Amino acid sequence: MIRRYSFETLDNFVMGYELSGKPLTTSNFHNAMLSALCRIHYLVLNSDEEYENYWNRSDKKYHSWLSFDTKQRELIYDTGNRDEEWSNTLLDGFFKQFDHRVIKKFEQQKKTQEFKDEFKVVSEYYGTQGYFSRIITDGIDKITAHDWERLSTNKYAIKVLAAFHSKPQFKVGEIVSPRASREITTDKYGRMSKPLYHDIDKLLILSSTEPIISARKGAKRYKVAPVGGKSIQPFWIEEAFLKKFRRKKQPMIEWIK
Repeated sequence: MIRRYSFETLDNFVMGYELSGKPLTTSNFHNAMLSALCRIHYLVLNSDEEYENYWNRSDKKYHSWLSFDTKQRELIYDTGNRDEEWSNTLLDGFFKQFDHRVIKKFEQQKKTQEFKDEFKVVSEYYGTQGYFSRIITDGIDKITAHDWERLSTNKYAIKVLAAFHSKPQFKVGEIVSPRASREITTDKYGRMSKPLYHDIDKLLILSSTEPIISARKGAKRYKVAPVGGKSIQPFWIEEAFLKKFRRKKQPMIEWIK
């Protein structure tokens, strides 16, 4: 399989790869291909003679699948007799992942408060689920556009971000009631669940911006404090398990008295 790419495409890739900090993958083959692309770009950028003199098997970064047509100014990707999905699309994947225009725009996006807030929300969610730990540990400074797409565009993250951006149904300082079916946690990040006493029918909303730990409907979380009952300790509960507080009507006979 043979494919050709313009020098502009190669140039855009190399600038994006360098802006990303030249990250390594878990595959030695992929790393060798990335290194070879950068090497060809460096040689051609200096002069066609540089490329013709140095791009051969004696070059430590040489890769037999890659060459450059100095007359047509095109990168040549030739996998020989291989005609497989992974090899046919390998370079296209690299060029998409390290698109300089996309990465430059993403670096600007990372500086916004909106992105910082969304990264925090998604990181807190995955921190309780145990997924994407490497990306979360690396932090916002090292996250790439490719990593963020993986984190934020799957069906779970979309629901979590929707819950984060949704307007709270209950305000801080408001008295609410827990539903008959309810789940609570005794810590901020939901690692300790606990049954809620059924004699508690009033809760005071302390906060409506708590970490979201599930991707189900009504996942926005609140920190609340019981009003009355056996316990006075605050706890955390999802919006789906809360409802408006309704005062109980007094019996008619007591009203007459």
